[in-house]
Amino acid sequence: MATTTTRPTAPDDNDDIRRDLKIAGIYDRNKMDWLNKFHRFGLIDPYNRLYNTREYLFFTKPDLHIFQNGNSGILNPELANSSFFVDLLARGYGPILSQLQYSSSKYPFMNILSNTKVSNLDLPGISADDLETSANLYGTRLYYRKNSNISDENYDFSLEFEDTKHLEVYYLLKAYDEYQRKKYFGSITPPAGYTLNKKLHDKISIFKFIVGDDGTTIIYFAKLHGCYTKNVPRDVFSELPIDGQIRYNIQWKADFVEDLEPVILAEFNDLARVISGNTMPIYDNVNKHINYKWATIPYIQPYTSQVTKYTTYKLKWKG
Repeated sequence: MATTTTRPTAPDDNDDIRRDLKIAGIYDRNKMDWLNKFHRFGLIDPYNRLYNTREYLFFTKPDLHIFQNGNSGILNPELANSSFFVDLLARGYGPILSQLQYSSSKYPFMNILSNTKVSNLDLPGISADDLETSANLYGTRLYYRKNSNISDENYDFSLEFEDTKHLEVYYLLKAYDEYQRKKYFGSITPPAGYTLNKKLHDKISIFKFIVGDDGTTIIYFAKLHGCYTKNVPRDVFSELPIDGQIRYNIQWKADFVEDLEPVILAEFNDLARVISGNTMPIYDNVNKHINYKWATIPYIQPYTSQVTKYTTYKLKWKG
C-alpha cells in the first residue's frame, strides 16, 4: 500500500507569514481594532473598503384628479373639455396618466422616472449656524452652535432623464404642468378627502438608496418630502441631437430632506407591502448568470453580518 509523505511544517512558518503580511500593512479582519487602538503606519484594508456602488431612486405617485373615481378609462368631468387630456387618453397614453394618480391603480411608485433617470440625486450638506453673544469690555465674543434644521428645508435640485421616441417622460411632465395650471385657476378640484383632511395630493416623496458592490447592501439612504417639478423642458425640442438621445434636465423642489432615519425604511416598506410577489435573487444560480427578469416592487430587509456583527439593510425585489 502506497504511503504519502508530507513535508513537516515548522511551527513558526505561519507566524512568519502573518508577520510579513503585517509588516506590509495587511491584517486579518479580526485583528483590526479601529475603535480602541491606533495603527501608526497605515494599512491595506480590502475588507471594509467601498468599491462599486449604485444609486436607486424611487418616486412615489401623486394623486392628481385626472380620472373619475380612480377609473383609468374615464376622465374626471373637470377635464372632459381639455383637448390635451382627451387626446392623450385617446392615443393610448392612459398608462402614463395613471402614473400621476395613485388612486387609479394603488401601485405606489412612478416606475418610468426610476427607469429613465440618468443622473444621481445631489443632496445638501448639513451645516449649523452660530449664535453670537454680546461683546464684553474687551470686545471678546463667544459663539455657540445652533441647530442645523435649516439644512433640511426648502431644497432645490435637478435630475436628468432620458426619454424615448414616444416622449413618455415629456408627456408625464407636460400633463403634470397642465394639471397644475388648472388647479391654480380653480378649474379642477382634488380627489375627495384631500381638502377635508388637509393633505396635499400633488406632491411626492423621493427615496434614495445607495447599494454596495453586491447590489443589495444599502450603504446610505435618504428621503425627500414634498417634492414637485418646476419646469417642462420644451426648449429641448429647439434642436434635437443627431445621436437621437432626448435628455431633459428637470428642476425640482423639496420641502424637507432627511437621511438615515429608520422611519424612512418603515415608510418605504409600508408602500411596497400592498404589492405581493416572490423574492427575486440578484443571481440566477441555476443558469449561472445575473437574474435579468424585470422586478415588480422593491422592499427593505434587515441583515446581521456574522463577521462584523453589524446589522445592515438589504434592498430586495419581488417578481
